[in-house]
Amino acid sequence: MKEIGIYVHIPFCKQKCYYCDFKSYANKERLIEEYIKWLKYEIKEVGTGNKLDYENGLDDLVFVKTIYIGGGTPSYIDSKYIKEIIEEIKTNFKVSKDTEVTIEINPGTVDKQKLLDYMKSGINRVSIGLQSTDDDILRKIGRIHKYDDFLQTYNMAREVGFKNINVDLMLALPGQTVLKLKQELKQIIALKPEHISLYSLILEEGTVLNKKVQNKEIELPDEDDERKMYWETKRILEEAGYIHYEISNFAKKGYESKHNLDCWNQKEYMGFGASAHSYTNNVRFSNIDSIEDYITNYKNDNVTDNFIFLEKQNPSSQMKEYMMLGLRKIDGISIQEFKNKFVGNPLYIYRNELEKLVKEQLGLVGVSGAGKTYFKEKIVEKLGFEKVNTIRTRQKRNEEQEGKVGFFRTEEELDKLNREGKIIYQFKVFGGMYAYLKEEILTEKNMIFEMHYTMIDDWKKIRPDIKTIYILPKNLEIAKQKVIERETNTEKLNERINEMEEHYNNICYKREWKNKFDYIVYNNYDNGSEKQIIELVKKMLIEEQKGRIYAKNVF
Repeated sequence: MKEIGIYVHIPFCKQKCYYCDFKSYANKERLIEEYIKWLKYEIKEVGTGNKLDYENGLDDLVFVKTIYIGGGTPSYIDSKYIKEIIEEIKTNFKVSKDTEVTIEINPGTVDKQKLLDYMKSGINRVSIGLQSTDDDILRKIGRIHKYDDFLQTYNMAREVGFKNINVDLMLALPGQTVLKLKQELKQIIALKPEHISLYSLILEEGTVLNKKVQNKEIELPDEDDERKMYWETKRILEEAGYIHYEISNFAKKGYESKHNLDCWNQKEYMGFGASAHSYTNNVRFSNIDSIEDYITNYKNDNVTDNFIFLEKQNPSSQMKEYMMLGLRKIDGISIQEFKNKFVGNPLYIYRNELEKLVKEQLGLVGVSGAGKTYFKEKIVEKLGFEKVNTIRTRQKRNEEQEGKVGFFRTEEELDKLNREGKIIYQFKVFGGMYAYLKEEILTEKNMIFEMHYTMIDDWKKIRPDIKTIYILPKNLEIAKQKVIERETNTEKLNERINEMEEHYNNICYKREWKNKFDYIVYNNYDNGSEKQIIELVKKMLIEEQKGRIYAKNVF
């Protein structure tokens, strides 16, 4: 028996949101009744096998695993129409009590009776489009509700018995700051929804919001703040017990969206209604966008005019899509599943593409003489990383070149950069000031820099995605000799050597720092050590663990 998902599109809205580029329409209430009539007809035709299909369409035995009613604003129309749609699906397809049935609702468009009607019809999951808890932000993006409307809707859903609720939020909205977002997340976490979806705002051409931004009527957060928002969201929600299972989705254990997961896992689905998309038997097709034309074509028995053929997938396009969708999931891609479904190893087939897509922030840690500067240069040379050029106020050594190991500046010059907001982090070690430029740390490029061991906790807050490699000298005598050759100040020399011995003991014997760093690598001061570091960083870019691929920061 084949399992499919069903998507039902309700294209009606009370008001079009300023950012919305979906196929949804306001002021077309006169078409609702007629639209639902032909929507049910389409469901019946597909279910009974009479509708035009591609490559024989659906099999005779089809079980519906998920039903998702989206829009538009499905909750804007009368609940009787929703009940009729679900009844039509149940009449013509195999649906069980375990089928996940979701409806999108907007605050202020439902009352308790409407929610009860949803539950009686078999809907067991509601997705509430909040977007923000800030009323001023909601006004700026054209939402018709306020936060209090959301709270009323959410509480009513709980009162009638819904035990699976998703809340939709958005990042990088006009007027939104990192601090405001933190507060918003705390407000939502306190309500204990089972699922939270959080998407970054995308300015779509032709939308009201895009025009407002172009005309400088509205200002959006910059890219640095948007990135901070994302990582703060991840940190806060995971600390609150939500599993980050997909780029934009977080859920309590067992409440991951089955409908979305099936789409990302390349499972088949049928779409009903104007502009709805379908995927079955390796064929993608859609319905036409126009509500009026959708109705007219069914009225006139011009069924074929309602469908737009999109693609008949070949093995190559299937593989590409499988990789693209799979890398959205935090669980990554099963190498064995790929081999079973297609031919070949994805690590080999897509080696070039994966290396280009993946970005990594890498910090090398180690005491003086351990080789971190040498290995940094080798990673830059062989793997195409870019160096974070640390600003430092200490005296430049004879062998050091300006811009190669870093930038040498006075404390006054460093203070000036700090006042201008160009510094993201500064610290003092061995009597000198060090600092990092914001533009290098928050970039989307592959970056590598050296850091002091005392900075690890701070860096995990600034860049939660950063990976750290501690370079530990296998031979302390060689490491000490390298420090002696470069350090002329006796006091600093003794301090560095003492630090080296302390670190060696802490890691090798006391194991106090066992989990402080992502990786600990010995430097044997030979070619083997260099090769080991290079291979490790390659592995970090495309991680293969227990037969799965995890691509870092692909999106």
